[in-house]
Amino acid sequence: MKKIKIGIIGTGNRGVWAYGKICQAKSNEAEITALCDTNPIRLKAAADELGVKSNLSTDYRQLLDINKIDLVIVATPDFTHEKIAVDAFEAGKHVLCEKPLATTISGCELIIDASRKAGKYLEFGFILRYAPFYQKMKKLL
Repeated sequence: MKKIKIGIIGTGNRGVWAYGKICQAKSNEAEITALCDTNPIRLKAAADELGVKSNLSTDYRQLLDINKIDLVIVATPDFTHEKIAVDAFEAGKHVLCEKPLATTISGCELIIDASRKAGKYLEFGFILRYAPFYQKMKKLL
């Protein structure tokens, strides 16, 4: 089985500790091959934590130019999701985008249209849905 090559855009808590660690746990299926963050200090810390030695960038467009990447994870501030996701689809990548998908309805529509046009998958991240705290709240309600 071919491993999915992943690039993570945004190396804050969600990018590293949620998605990055999940990818590491699935190392027989997925491999983090690139990281991007506008903050070079956070980028270096993420690279060290996840063991990514190359393809580090402070400009997400450089990450999108890497041909071997199949999927990008967008874990950046909400207002940036639309542009990055659309650009990722135009670069031929599948996208997993942290919630919210975009900050406007028209932004969501643009992303969905770009996904369809590219013929690539679009997934949303709802990583806290199964966290014990929220599961307990759901049970209590």
